[in-house]
Amino acid sequence: MTAIAIAFRRWLQTAAGLRPWQVGLAAAAVNLVYLIARFMVAAHGVIGALIVAGSNFVTAAQVPVHLPVLPGAGYDGQFYFRIALAPFDFARHAFGVTLDGAFRLQRVGYPLVAWLLSFGSAHLLLYALPLVNLAALAGLAWVLAKFAIASGKHPLFGLLVALYPGYALSLGRDLTEPMAAFTLVLGLYQLERKRYVPAALMLSASVLTREASTLIVMAIGVTWLLAFLRRRGGDSSGGMFLAAALPTAAFFAWQAVVVSQAGHFVLAGFAASNLGLPFTHMVPAILNRLASPLGTANLLWFLQFAGLFLVVVTALVVLRRSAAPLYVKIALVAALALMVSLTGGEWSGNADLRSLDPLWLMSWLILFGTRRLDLARWSPLVAIWLVTAAQLVLFI
Repeated sequence: MTAIAIAFRRWLQTAAGLRPWQVGLAAAAVNLVYLIARFMVAAHGVIGALIVAGSNFVTAAQVPVHLPVLPGAGYDGQFYFRIALAPFDFARHAFGVTLDGAFRLQRVGYPLVAWLLSFGSAHLLLYALPLVNLAALAGLAWVLAKFAIASGKHPLFGLLVALYPGYALSLGRDLTEPMAAFTLVLGLYQLERKRYVPAALMLSASVLTREASTLIVMAIGVTWLLAFLRRRGGDSSGGMFLAAALPTAAFFAWQAVVVSQAGHFVLAGFAASNLGLPFTHMVPAILNRLASPLGTANLLWFLQFAGLFLVVVTALVVLRRSAAPLYVKIALVAALALMVSLTGGEWSGNADLRSLDPLWLMSWLILFGTRRLDLARWSPLVAIWLVTAAQLVLFI
């Protein structure tokens, strides 16, 4: 063992007494440094550039604030900016922005919070969007540290897990994943402590922020149903039922609102365009990447995929002996099934695997339930986040 490795392990020992709020503060500091660097370098000091508006969907003259508009399609943050300007305006085109699909309207949680914090001001909204995500990532690290400590693991696992590469893209481009992840994990933490009403509320917020969280809610429902059929009490309680039923009701109630206003059943359309038979898109896309020149973007994608693959495979190996709740194990399997069935840009594009974060989170909760988990051995995963963040600092 080198002197550096020895010193690092000693430092980890001294950091073992960190409180969850300190871990959350560390996550806020790290992400704030990254966000400021991206703002200064990639965005050239223009806060609106973080939205990455594209001329295909944004007409600059009609937007109520100054937005740099790039030629082409832009990125997803432009649609959440549009929704945050008026969360209850369901028009396909408004404020100079055209939604690329009605399915964007179902992800109202993140834009709604930003709208509330900005008091409806378009100028303040430009700052509220990244600040909401910054707070969400700090909160995610905080609650993950609480999970880690409760299972006898190092609190800095909270920071490690919160530094998922996809969250760097989400923070840097005003996307929905950080808030969806924070409310999801906080909901699961409350559920483990049998605080069923807060759990149900947090899980409801998560499914209204990103529909992938419904996988975890479904897993909770299945767990409750199995316990109810076996008449074993505990997980068959009314509280467990509430934790599954309220988010499900909230999700479909909002779907009904969107259908009535936008005229489309957005969930069905989204599933039809993004899901296919298992492996039919994933395998050919990966093979195509292998056959392509190994440029910077391709190399980064494989690095990110390798980190996710390592965590998921390790979680699957220890799945049976992990002390994690049954619903987390079911959710992991469901998230894995979703991953191999995706047809979208996760395989052909360069989205930093941000849509696969439920798989990442459930895998870590499985690992937290194991007897031993060495932080020093997993800490090199932070390097993948650093490389991802560096690339996003240089390019908008």
